[in-house]
Amino acid sequence: MFKDLADFAVKYALKLGADYSEARLEETASNSFILKNGIAEASGFGKINGLGMRIIKNKTLGFASTNHLDKDYKLY
Repeated sequence: MFKDLADFAVKYALKLGADYSEARLEETASNSFILKNGIAEASGFGKINGLGMRIIKNKTLGFASTNHLDKDYKLY
C-alpha cells in the first residue's frame, strides 16, 4: 500500500512539472518498558511510517516529508 503511495507521489510531482522526483518510505518500530525496582510497570510498542520527497525543478532542489500517509490528506 505505501509503495503505491510513493509511486503516486512521484508521478504527481512530475505531472505538476518537476524535472525530477524521488520518494523514500521509512517504517520504524520500537518497544519500550518502564521498570521500577526491577519490576515491569508498563510496556509499549510503536510503529511510525513516513514519506520523504526530493524534487528538482529548474535546477533547484526541494525536500518535504510527512507521516500522514493518505493521498487524500490535505495540508491546509
